[in-house]
Amino acid sequence: ACKFSYVSSPEHAEALTFHKALCFPQELDPGPKLIEGDAQGVIRTVQAEHEDRSPLSFLFSDCGLLLSQLEDMSIHFISREANWVAHRLARLAVTFPETSSWYQDPPVVVYDVLVEDNL
Repeated sequence: ACKFSYVSSPEHAEALTFHKALCFPQELDPGPKLIEGDAQGVIRTVQAEHEDRSPLSFLFSDCGLLLSQLEDMSIHFISREANWVAHRLARLAVTFPETSSWYQDPPVVVYDVLVEDNL
């Protein structure tokens, strides 16, 4: 969970989040990894073969480069309704002074959603 300063649009926030997610697996053990997200436009743009010419092109380009360097990485679009844990963590992130990660036990604020997902 992290917060970003100087975000110009929702798409910019989603692209920054995607970039951060691509940097995160480098901290974990080797093996297959999966990133799920509900920002379909960002996911499509990063995975696209053609050059993006939007104001965020530098960020999309960097995400594409990071993605190409990661082995065993899968990116999947999921609907917003299936992404409640991420939304709760995003709301929690604005209360933190810095980035926080949970490797074993998730924060209490998402327990109920995780239990519901497993039913």
